[in-house]
Amino acid sequence: MNLSESRKLLIIEYFQNTISSDDVKELMEWVNATEENLDYFSKMRLSWLLCHKYGLKSQSDKEKAWKKINKELRNEKKIFFISGKTRSGFRYFLRIAALWMVIFLAGSSLTYLVTRPHKSLDIQSMSPTRIFAPLGSRSNVILPDGSSVWLNAGSCLEYNSGFNGESRKVKLSGEGFFDVITNKLKPFIVSTGDISIIAHGTSFNVKAYPEEKTIVTTLIKGEVTIEGKDFEEKPFSLTMLPNQNVTYFTDNKLHLLNSSDLRLSEKEEEKRKDNVPVVSTTPVHLDEDVKTELYTSWKDDRWIIEGEKFKDLIVMLERRYDISVILTSNKIEELRFSGTIENETIEQVFHIISLTIPIRYSIDVGKVYVDIDYDLLEKYKSAYN
Repeated sequence: MNLSESRKLLIIEYFQNTISSDDVKELMEWVNATEENLDYFSKMRLSWLLCHKYGLKSQSDKEKAWKKINKELRNEKKIFFISGKTRSGFRYFLRIAALWMVIFLAGSSLTYLVTRPHKSLDIQSMSPTRIFAPLGSRSNVILPDGSSVWLNAGSCLEYNSGFNGESRKVKLSGEGFFDVITNKLKPFIVSTGDISIIAHGTSFNVKAYPEEKTIVTTLIKGEVTIEGKDFEEKPFSLTMLPNQNVTYFTDNKLHLLNSSDLRLSEKEEEKRKDNVPVVSTTPVHLDEDVKTELYTSWKDDRWIIEGEKFKDLIVMLERRYDISVILTSNKIEELRFSGTIENETIEQVFHIISLTIPIRYSIDVGKVYVDIDYDLLEKYKSAYN
């Protein structure tokens, strides 16, 4: 791609966070104009990160950097930056990045990069990295510390360029499965909504789509701590154990708690002893000994579903297949579906669903129309009686 030097320098200014607001608008219009532009911009960013990783200060450092990259290519466990690709070969993309770095260094942009004032080399000042999993796809990313994150459809992960420097912090909107590298000196922190999920070395799933009004954390192994504030703005902290599931409510002010809920005030504890219904402002609910695969298998080839309400299943299908599901009857919203979906098309999925839920459906471009099948409903009723 033939690109003017002024455009290259504008991209570098964006990475350095020294770009003007007018130039940002102009640059983003150019980036989003074509797939080719977006691809070029992504490679430039990856080249920039590689330059900082290996401390390149001059053209003579290129050979040393190349040796370091080749060494890293031989050890897949140390791969430090992959974004936005669904279950793709990590080595391939890192090789592309390494090659791009060499091309990038060969140009006059290197002179501009190393002769700018020292402020421009402050990696902390760079814009945050954002990784998206568009609707209809899932993405896997290896973070700079070696931790792995799977992103579900319609999700975004964000972290600063100084990640794994003094701290390891990420922001999540949507759903992510985290397999965190152990580092007791640097806790891994997932910030989402009004809570923080703190881990050292562990595996856990976080579902935090803003429209769902809940944040659900499922711990597979290790230990995590959830910190936040209740509806009275008082801080709370909860340490989770494996096979536990915690739901944090972001909306409703009051929640009726049962015996497995987290904690009550002294007055609430007295009410519980007297068998008086208890309401707490602590917006969390704990489930123990859960089947963790029900919360994590979305990232695998075999998606396991158990007792899911049809209205909730529809939302997941819309994200997973990038479709719209239109219900012409609300009588089937509360019916529950259990099954395993393994790389099926949307047509196959609804056929599977129709074997256990009395529905009839039709599929158009990007849309599925679903209605209740009264004949099947009667047959199902007779089978249960």
